[in-house]
Amino acid sequence: ATPDAPYYIKAVESISYRDSKVPVISAYDHRELTTAEDILNEQRRNFVNPMRWKNTIEHLEKIGVRNFYDMSTLGANKKASSLMFRDSSFKTIKSLRSL
Repeated sequence: ATPDAPYYIKAVESISYRDSKVPVISAYDHRELTTAEDILNEQRRNFVNPMRWKNTIEHLEKIGVRNFYDMSTLGANKKASSLMFRDSSFKTIKSLRSL
C-alpha cells in the first residue's frame, strides 16, 4: 500500500453509495457488483491493489461490451491498447459536466 492509501480510503468512505441498477464489473475477479457495500469495497481495493485492466476488458468484450468510458484526466490510451475487437472503443470523460 502507498502512504496515501489511508487518505484515499477515508475519502471513498465519505461518499454515500447506493445499490446500482447497472452491474459494475470488478477489476479483480469480474464479479457483477450491484450492492452499495460491494461497490464501496471495490473502491477500497482500487487504491491498494493493482487493477487487472487487460483481463477485465477482455472479460467485458467476451460478454458483448463494445463501448468503454474512462473517467480520468490522463485519458484511456493505455487501456484502449487492451481492446481485442476492432469494433470496440474507448472514450475518455474528463468531467461529469461533459455528460
